[in-house]
Amino acid sequence: MPALFSDVDGTLLGDDELLTELRDALEPSDVTLVLNSSRPVPSLLESLANVPHLPRPKFIIGAMGTQIAHADDKLIDDFNEVFGSWSRDPFDALADELGLARHDEKYQTPLKASFDISDGQSFDDIRRLVEQRGLDAKLVHSGGDDIDFLPPGAGKLTAIGFLCVRLALDPRRGEVAVAGDSGNDIDMFDAPLRGIVVANAEDALKTAAPAGEFVYHAQRRMAGGVLDGLRHFGLL
Repeated sequence: MPALFSDVDGTLLGDDELLTELRDALEPSDVTLVLNSSRPVPSLLESLANVPHLPRPKFIIGAMGTQIAHADDKLIDDFNEVFGSWSRDPFDALADELGLARHDEKYQTPLKASFDISDGQSFDDIRRLVEQRGLDAKLVHSGGDDIDFLPPGAGKLTAIGFLCVRLALDPRRGEVAVAGDSGNDIDMFDAPLRGIVVANAEDALKTAAPAGEFVYHAQRRMAGGVLDGLRHFGLL
């Protein structure tokens, strides 16, 4: 049973004609679609309600790999047990100290603290400061100025691994593909997962996931590139 774990904004969404082409190819196939977004599940579902061309997913991974929900938005509670008792409080305090602009509340969760990097600061500077203070988190940089603090070990790849076990998927058989367009998708591109980099992807992802046996750099953008990647790897 092949499966596609795909980022949403800029990967699936952005061109309705290409999305319709992907939907028409996926619906009669046996490919299981899982959305894998940096946005929390409620925020994602709110915007997807107005996207009629999106193929129906089986699961939704949200909040940078710290939430998993069924397509009806019911969260899988036992997944959160993976992260123990991690608290975002020290990172909220650090952001206040550094003057980082907080993202809108709909993009925040107890396990995802999201901010904009201020002028004159860099991701590397913040990462070094976190290490110097012994704070325990995974830092994710994407979209130029976006920074997210997550529990150690969290991320889109961790959630993929959880669902592969639940769905009895074996990436070693070449049946699991991932697709993305930005820096926060980098950790999904982990062989033997088959990776699809859409043509409109950020340079950070193109550089971190060079084309090769396990990674396909599509010539088309967004959903068109995802479709071409699935065909390239023989999943459609």
